[in-house]
Amino acid sequence: MRPWVIAVMCSALWSPALIQRPAPQPIIDVHRHASWPGTSDPEQRAALLADMAAEGIVLSLLHINEPGDVPGWLEAAPGRFIGGPAMPCPQTREAPFYRCFPETKGWPDLTWLEREMTAGKIGMLGEMLFVYAGVHPDDVRMAPYWALAAKHDVPVSVHINRGPGPASGLRGPAFNADLGNPALLRPVLERHRGLRILLTHVGTGSPDLLPFNAEIDALLKDYSTVAFDMSILNSVAPPEAHEAELKRLIAAGLGDRIMFGSDTRPAAPILRRLENIAWLTEKQRRAILYDNAARFLRLDAQTIARHHGR
Repeated sequence: MRPWVIAVMCSALWSPALIQRPAPQPIIDVHRHASWPGTSDPEQRAALLADMAAEGIVLSLLHINEPGDVPGWLEAAPGRFIGGPAMPCPQTREAPFYRCFPETKGWPDLTWLEREMTAGKIGMLGEMLFVYAGVHPDDVRMAPYWALAAKHDVPVSVHINRGPGPASGLRGPAFNADLGNPALLRPVLERHRGLRILLTHVGTGSPDLLPFNAEIDALLKDYSTVAFDMSILNSVAPPEAHEAELKRLIAAGLGDRIMFGSDTRPAAPILRRLENIAWLTEKQRRAILYDNAARFLRLDAQTIARHHGR
């Protein structure tokens, strides 16, 4: 064979178009919110999906606020969200008096919820807003919701810690910061062994609103089915504060429970923070961005392969 023919064949063989490159790191965001009742679902859904696409976020846990969010958000973007109702919704000082599920006074209708869970349309519960609503996690009104989560084996997202502060304007008439103590979840976890709980806002606090760190650490060590995100610490606090708390939690042996959550904030700045933490290993970074959430959510092998472009 002539040398020039061999050269052409080798060039074609090593053409950049034929080299299989690894897919970008997929990301699971375990903390997003649908639009409030009365606002534009299509506009806000498009903005959130664009944010996800820009950063390689393949799946988000989405807290919905009314029954119409099932067709308006979850069915409108198949495979992009695992949704569940935010509850119990805090009472406001003016009409409609509840920012979510106003028709049922802040508590999702149980018949509707069971039907949607059975149909596979709702795959989680939460974010549970105990601090805002002034409701104890083991309140008798919560019992059927915990039972539903256990029956259908779906995870439950729970807002913990004492914030936001009084000056934020986010505290309603029933707000009770003490109900953000994750130790209050212990009776529920004992009653429903194996229940998966996602603690949101781990590490978030201020000098006058210290987080329940000792209670969080103890709960995580006692219950292997409890995991957490670090919003809003990972976005509004100084990067050094976020990094220090991340290092503390990993040093405590909790690196396999940390999941990426953005809440109501753009994902990009949080992801850039994580990229700039030089001491994080690639394995640790991958665990935070995808692997821990995939395991917590019990994603099947086919879904994981699709997320990785395989």
